[in-house]
Parts: sequence; structure tokens; C-alpha cells
Amino acid sequence: MHALDDVPVFPMPGLVALPGNEIGFHFFEPRYRMLAKDLLASDKRLMVLAMLKDAEGTSGAAPAMYPIASVGQVIAEEANEDGTYDVLLQVEARVRIVRELESAGLPYRRVRCDVLADIEPEAGIARTLNTTLRTWAREFGALERELGAKQAPLDLDCTLGTLADRLADRYLRSNAALRQRVLELANIEERSEFVSRSLGELLGTIRKARGASLN
Repeated sequence: MHALDDVPVFPMPGLVALPGNEIGFHFFEPRYRMLAKDLLASDKRLMVLAMLKDAEGTSGAAPAMYPIASVGQVIAEEANEDGTYDVLLQVEARVRIVRELESAGLPYRRVRCDVLADIEPEAGIARTLNTTLRTWAREFGALERELGAKQAPLDLDCTLGTLADRLADRYLRSNAALRQRVLELANIEERSEFVSRSLGELLGTIRKARGASLN
């Protein structure tokens, strides 16, 4: 585990960014335009992505963030003529927010955080979980094709932990609470099992709804 001492944070309701995926932002609010400008001028070009617990803070305080978040690095950007910024991040890792820093006159929030390392399962367990998750990937891929979805095929050439994150990012996108739970699971065995269960429940719901619509 290592620390990131001073990183800008983008907090937003429903925002859960899982490692191994890309996420894009269009910064148009004045405070986030400044964040983007400072981010792009920094050496490491890292930003923490955190989900807000509540849309409003209490007693004038800033809204609380979930302590487990993620950190992304800029891989593409564009400064627009109207002063807005488009930024694409590669989500790199899970982090635990240790504390929020004083504003120092800046309009956006900054944090100190620890990067969380994945906890790897035993080799035999990893192989079994890998097979299970790839089976779900095929099931959902077939469903996408059946429904005429025009998404690019999911990249499965990755580690077990990243595979679980990519499947959750793709198919659990509409449920922020589930995605936050996936983010909080640094233990890859627990993460993979949770994603597998969630995908099974989702597929069952989809099949039930489609069966009902045909009757």
C-alpha cells in the first residue's frame, strides 16, 4: 500500500468507477474547469473518483463521500474553445480516503488517500472463478447480440480481479449500490463471487421480464 498525499477529488452522486475501465468527463462548472486545468498541468495527472453519500452536506459542510473510492489517470484530454474540458481517465486502483485537505483557496476538494492492493486468491480458486465469470460474460454477450446492442465486445484478456470489475462496470451500471460494494471488495475471491451472484440475479430478472412480455 502506498499513499497519495494531495489529489483532487471529483465527488458525485451515483459515481462509482471501477479499476480496469475508462471513464470520461465533460467539465463545465467553473470550479471543475479549474480542477481540470490544474489536473492537466500536474505531473501525475491523477484524480480520485468518489460517490457522495448524500447530495447535500449538513450544517453547511461539504457532502460526505464514501471512503472507498478509485483513482484514475488522464489518458486523453481536450480543452474546448468555450473554456470547458473533456477528459478521459483510465481507472487505475481502489483507494481509501484518509482525510480531506484544507481548501487552500481552491474551489474544488482534495484528499489524501491510500492505494489499496488486491488480495489474490489461491490458484485453484482463481481458475474456478475465472471460468465462472467468463461463462457469465458469454451469457451476457449473447444476450446483447440477441437484443441488437451495438457495444464493443468486452475485453476479457485481463486478470481475474479486473475481469470482475469489467463485468460489473458493464452490466451492473444502473445500480450504484452494487457497484460501490464491488469497489469495496479488495479481496478478489469475495469480489468475483459477489459479481457472479449479482449477474446471476440480474440475468434471472431479465429472463423473467422477457418471458412475461411474451405471454
